[in-house]
Amino acid sequence: MAIGREWRVREENRESRVRDQDLPQRGSSCNVRAVNHRARTLSLCLVLSTACDSPPQPPPTPPDTGAPKTKRGGTLPELEFGDGSVARVNGVEIPRKAFDTYYDRFRISMHKNPILYPVGGAEAVKARVIKRLITEELIRQEAKKLGLTAPEDKVKAIMDETEARLKRDAQYAEYHRQLGTTAEQWRAEATVDVLKEEVLRVAVKEAFDIKDEVLKAAYQARIGQYQHTDEMKLSRIRFDISASATGDQIKFLRDRAKAVVGSLRKGAKFEELAKELSQGSSAERGGDIGWQPRLAFSSTIGDVLWKLKPGQFSEVLEDERGIYVYKVTGFRKAGVFPLDEVKGELILELRRLRQAELITKLLVDMKNNAKIEVLVPELEAAMTFTSTVMPEIPEPDPADRPQLPKSSHLNQHQ
Repeated sequence: MAIGREWRVREENRESRVRDQDLPQRGSSCNVRAVNHRARTLSLCLVLSTACDSPPQPPPTPPDTGAPKTKRGGTLPELEFGDGSVARVNGVEIPRKAFDTYYDRFRISMHKNPILYPVGGAEAVKARVIKRLITEELIRQEAKKLGLTAPEDKVKAIMDETEARLKRDAQYAEYHRQLGTTAEQWRAEATVDVLKEEVLRVAVKEAFDIKDEVLKAAYQARIGQYQHTDEMKLSRIRFDISASATGDQIKFLRDRAKAVVGSLRKGAKFEELAKELSQGSSAERGGDIGWQPRLAFSSTIGDVLWKLKPGQFSEVLEDERGIYVYKVTGFRKAGVFPLDEVKGELILELRRLRQAELITKLLVDMKNNAKIEVLVPELEAAMTFTSTVMPEIPEPDPADRPQLPKSSHLNQHQ
């Protein structure tokens, strides 16, 4: 993951497509709540005037119908202020050329696609660009203060990724051909991206140490979200039914499932049969799919399972996705999940919150402790525009990544 690159907002609502079709483990609903809570918290935690916005990448160009531009549409004007520096950060000057590089990216994209023209027009774009340049310089200075450099392998990885995209994406290549982007510029931007990553990683390092007393207090504060209904701990042997399966193929699977039941009655071990015959990732766990509420099943299958006792196995059961044999390995009444069982997901949530706090503090401190001078009146006026950007939170280096408790359901198949 390119950490901090362009400091784009991390999208927590990525679509989850589970090819395996195994049931979620116990507590998955708690996990969803925790993720949603993290997303809401992160989206609110950083509104800084030094946060950097990224120029838009060129989307597909709509046909020119000759119709007048919408209110949102427009083009960016050429800038009329002279050469020289546009800003100074702690005595380090930001050249006009650097401003032009980013400004021209907006200008070319908006010329081809007027819908990209932002609310606030040219002033908003100027604000985005000058804030980005100031923030990048602050990052460079912070990295130098911390004794950090951009590891060459990480810079090269970004360069290789860019080169590959230029080869496969003709529109992207044409966009940068018009800009006249040079290899030197690519390297400079890649270096800044990596420095952002390194600085942020240092900033959030202490977030990975969650004290026991903090964990217990957080658990008590969230105890309402850890309530559960009656649940069964189950193992399953599964035979998938494909959408194109013929009647003969389905009959073959039913016969296999019946043979499994016959073997179980003769004393065969469920776990061994599951490892040998079951489909899906739960097979490697001996068919274990964890604690499940009754609502996780269709009424037909649920009615059968909830009549069984721990140690018993079912007859052959079937739905539109597959044919199954289940074994009940445990049962518990409605209650609250113990801390040990939700510890993994809670640690992740607390780390995210702490990381966001530390990044906010870092950026605020960098801004407040810096002498920032905008040298062009036109750009100084544009600085009144604000933007909200959430930098991606870096993952720790492997050496800094504490192991999650084995009891965490996040370590199991979802």
